[in-house]
Amino acid sequence: MTIRRQRKNIAPAHKFAHICALSLVFSASAQGSDATGWEKVSLGANTRCADGSAFSMFLNRGTTDRVVVDFMGGGACWDAATCHPNAINYTKSVPDVIGKWIPEASGIYDRSRVDNPFRNDTHILIPYCTGDVHWGDADRTYQGKEGLSYIVHHRGAVNAQTALDTFFTNKTNPVNDIVVTGCSAGAYASIWWTPYIKRLAGKARIIQFSDSGAGVLTEEFRRQGMRNWQIESSAPRWIPGLDPSETDLYQLSLDRMYSAIATAHPDIQFSQFNTQNDVLQRWFFRLMGGSLYNWNGFMRESVTSAAERNFNFNYFIAPWDAHCILPDEAFFAKTTDAPHGVAFHDWITRLIDGSSPGNEPCDGCYLDQP
Repeated sequence: MTIRRQRKNIAPAHKFAHICALSLVFSASAQGSDATGWEKVSLGANTRCADGSAFSMFLNRGTTDRVVVDFMGGGACWDAATCHPNAINYTKSVPDVIGKWIPEASGIYDRSRVDNPFRNDTHILIPYCTGDVHWGDADRTYQGKEGLSYIVHHRGAVNAQTALDTFFTNKTNPVNDIVVTGCSAGAYASIWWTPYIKRLAGKARIIQFSDSGAGVLTEEFRRQGMRNWQIESSAPRWIPGLDPSETDLYQLSLDRMYSAIATAHPDIQFSQFNTQNDVLQRWFFRLMGGSLYNWNGFMRESVTSAAERNFNFNYFIAPWDAHCILPDEAFFAKTTDAPHGVAFHDWITRLIDGSSPGNEPCDGCYLDQP
């Protein structure tokens, strides 16, 4: 199998639409090889997408007692420029998952692969169409430069909670193991919603896996843009250090969020995957006002800090610039380019089997520099 290799140059802004489209296809690939197995579950109440359109979730029932909760990715928006109706950096409505994305299935959703450890599990896909990494609960009116105003419904938290409540309230079979994951924007949802899922799931064993969401943010984004999402209402306030009445969540680094939740739940395995020169995470860091070439150092500081603080947190850094791996063919690669490293497929198989996979820091891997 050919593993995706480094591309030395970061994609220019005018090519971002194509890259983002690929990312969205991969991050929403809750498909499997048989389209007839997927059910669309419409959710009413207060759920909606950024443009006001209807929200729904997707379910594919398996034969095991393990459930994969997958939060979909699809960019983000936080101000008048990034939230403009014509902006290409976020998804505004639920895409045609069954009609257009099922044929693109690969990675953990390919039920035809005998080496796919998730092939017989039940899969829940929670789409993403609110620009707020599934954390928001606010309707914002943004003023564009052209004098027009537009409303963006940052209802990611409302959508996510409704989807989770719907599944766990109506499940018909016992759930003994849960893998909470997500690609890109969904990676942040996977850690944010794990404490809530723990409350819903009771004694079920939980593994959290963040796919390509390192939480490298600029101070300007924390101070201004992120506050437009109003994340306080969905915060797991019962976790020490995450109560918004006591902690400024907008200044809380991702590694400290992991530490707070991992300390409160020593029985849960937490984990994170990133690539050395992730093209899309670096693009968004630049969009926030950061430098492309500082991203890697911040990413490494974050994951090593979380690992040092918590015995139940592990990370894997791959030597590529690709974005997301779980829904991709690279998931099945049996070799690795990382010096002294192990194949990701072997690493995550140990993770879900309950064995400590250790950390793969990709020491000595190529680093994109100016």
